[in-house]
Amino acid sequence: MIEISIIIPVYNVEKYLVECLDSVCGQCNDKTEVIAINDGSTDNSLKVLQNMQKKYPNLHILSQNNHGLGAVRNLGIRMAQGKYIYFLDSDDCLADGAMERCLEVSEKEQLDALFFDADVFGELKEELGTKSDSYVRKDIIGRKSEIMSGMEFLQNYYPGAYVPSACLVFLRRDFLVKNDIYFSEGTYYEDISFHNKLLYYAEKTRYISDCLYKRRYRKDSIKTSGLSEKKIKDL
Repeated sequence: MIEISIIIPVYNVEKYLVECLDSVCGQCNDKTEVIAINDGSTDNSLKVLQNMQKKYPNLHILSQNNHGLGAVRNLGIRMAQGKYIYFLDSDDCLADGAMERCLEVSEKEQLDALFFDADVFGELKEELGTKSDSYVRKDIIGRKSEIMSGMEFLQNYYPGAYVPSACLVFLRRDFLVKNDIYFSEGTYYEDISFHNKLLYYAEKTRYISDCLYKRRYRKDSIKTSGLSEKKIKDL
């Protein structure tokens, strides 16, 4: 039985992909599947994936024409066989033992969603300044060990602890499917609508203050590239 499905959208990240995959596949076992979906990359990302697959047999690769981040993540949900789903961005990394920690807490508490924090690194970290602190919420969220509904979490900790990133939550797959929780397609900021839906429907959530994710801030990513009319309308 597959316990965890880790979904990684891949688009033109050949420079960061080995570090990303080493961080996640290196902590996987035979009950974990890693689904990497190459979304029409024009660099050597697919070749890197194929080389990494020789090292990590639990890495599954799908390659397709470009459909965008939301569509790729939705495809990953439909492909996933695990009891739990986790979304990882292909230019970022996981902390050691991250999935083991998430599985342990989620199984013990029978959670729909488990929230955690992130450390920030990369070439633009210094430019972020105090903004990087938004990924560490331990001083904002007082009820760390308490199980609450998604709406209770929102009511207690919005806006200070509201970080609508798909990469900072570990999710039960049948919870997503039962409530038809998928990403918006063809838009920027698809994490926001996804996050809002899961908060609305989740009956059992918990926050832990562990920094299990490593968020890379770099030039030319979706987050750091300039505004456009479409980005503003989508937001």
